[in-house]
Amino acid sequence: MKETDPFKYNEIGSEKTSDALPEDSHTLDAIAFYAAHPGSALPRPGEWPVHQTWNGLVESYTERYLSEPTDRIKSIAGLAKNFSDLPGTLLWRNTTRQKLPRPDKWQEPSWSWVAINDQVEGNFARESPCAEVEHVHCELVSPQAPFGELREGGALLRIRGCAIDLDWRYIRPKKPKQKFGTDGSDIRYLNSGHTYVDAEVLHFLDAREPATDWAQITLLLIDPGWLSNAEGIMLKKARGGKHSRLGYFELRYNGDTKGFDSPLPSPRSWEKEVFEII
Repeated sequence: MKETDPFKYNEIGSEKTSDALPEDSHTLDAIAFYAAHPGSALPRPGEWPVHQTWNGLVESYTERYLSEPTDRIKSIAGLAKNFSDLPGTLLWRNTTRQKLPRPDKWQEPSWSWVAINDQVEGNFARESPCAEVEHVHCELVSPQAPFGELREGGALLRIRGCAIDLDWRYIRPKKPKQKFGTDGSDIRYLNSGHTYVDAEVLHFLDAREPATDWAQITLLLIDPGWLSNAEGIMLKKARGGKHSRLGYFELRYNGDTKGFDSPLPSPRSWEKEVFEII
């Protein structure tokens, strides 16, 4: 029997109105369909509206409270497998003003938004022309659920990309004041004149951290900012020479070194390094 197109797309992939589906749920229904039928040859929606719908779905999903936080990935794994591309999926951020601390019980590796219990947002589908994933190791709780729960300590991401070392400290404020970014979190840079200056990096911590004095962190570039701001993740040192994710950062930079107004060197000039993230 010949397959029909349940979403009413034409041959070049643009959307048409479907009489069978509500217009505002159209793309979400397509996401669910292709998660269940990955090999389907039916016409597919354009990548942009699907990715934007997925971003909104994750933002809405992470806003909800689960009685068992470790179920966070189980409840959405069926859809997540369609949007698992690394390193683009690392570009999530926690914009909650009053952040929760990191869970006492390990949930998922630090690079995943499932590792925290706050609402997250971001462009999870962006490709990265400057960061390269060299290896991913994941030990599954259930081999039948390749995008489901992982064994504690059984995940490692090895990634190569442009990076720069900076100093960071965190003094937890009693009440958050900033609408965006993270109150009480400072990043400084030792410039060529051997003077510490404010690095002027917009950043979002993944969770409420313990107060800490100045310590070294690393900014790892994921998106160099060809048409918009440069984006990446903040890393801190972990056990055994590995790193864990600390947060997300953004630099006002569109790829033009002449227009880069920052104390930091141009992101594309940062040294390429390899990191193992747990």
